[in-house]
Amino acid sequence: MINLCLYGGLGNQIFQLAASLKYAKTKNIKTINIDTSIINRFDTKFGFQLDELFSFKDSIIEFNFNNHFYSNLRLPKISFIRYFSNEILISDNNFQAALNSHKNNHFYQFDGYFQECLTQSDLDSMIELLRPLLRLNLNNSINKNKNKDNLVIHIRGGDFVKLNRNPELDENFYLNKIKNFDKSKKIKVVTDDIKYSKKILSNIDRDYEIVSSTMLNDFITIASHSNRILSPSTFSFWASALGYNFIESRVYAWQYWYDHVPREIYLPNEKD
Repeated sequence: MINLCLYGGLGNQIFQLAASLKYAKTKNIKTINIDTSIINRFDTKFGFQLDELFSFKDSIIEFNFNNHFYSNLRLPKISFIRYFSNEILISDNNFQAALNSHKNNHFYQFDGYFQECLTQSDLDSMIELLRPLLRLNLNNSINKNKNKDNLVIHIRGGDFVKLNRNPELDENFYLNKIKNFDKSKKIKVVTDDIKYSKKILSNIDRDYEIVSSTMLNDFITIASHSNRILSPSTFSFWASALGYNFIESRVYAWQYWYDHVPREIYLPNEKD
């Protein structure tokens, strides 16, 4: 069994779910327990909302939702303890080593963000593992609203700006990427910070519509557009990865997770 300690925002939670699914498939594990007990310790806006995107009953994996005392101990975060239990306590630091190990155990404690430790092959397989779990109504909404001709831009403000997570990300990134699309394309801007978005786009020479709705509606808007310009947000990352992609789609995304930490996994149809 995998006991998954879930926390962070929605995009973080999807990475955590995807990592546990990848591990379960590789190790032939049949059960994943999702522990949401520590989510409220973190400054997240939405709490647990994975069930709005995914139908866990449709998986070949058995999912349980119970609190587990191991989650509160946060043992995979303690390097000394993890060193002696590196086949059981799984974090970003040892995910690849444990994934490629031939050893199998009856129990694994997962505690990490699981985004910087992935290979491109990992991501590609995670997309395929998550896609069948998408709720039917979500898939229907994406297909109903699919738009191959126009452009969606995601701008993350709020805490990202206050914490200066990406000091080199400014209006030039968005304005330069917009130039790759002809002026006939209508632009929707999905954001959590309308004031910041207007500032970023103050020098744009095109009309645009700002959209700031519920998590689910914003996810659908990003997912249903095949042309995207994305901020360094795990939320928009997964909306793009699981969304409407076809051979002529064009996706541009900021190259770092934060500061100068490079993002070494690439989205379907991502361009330089």
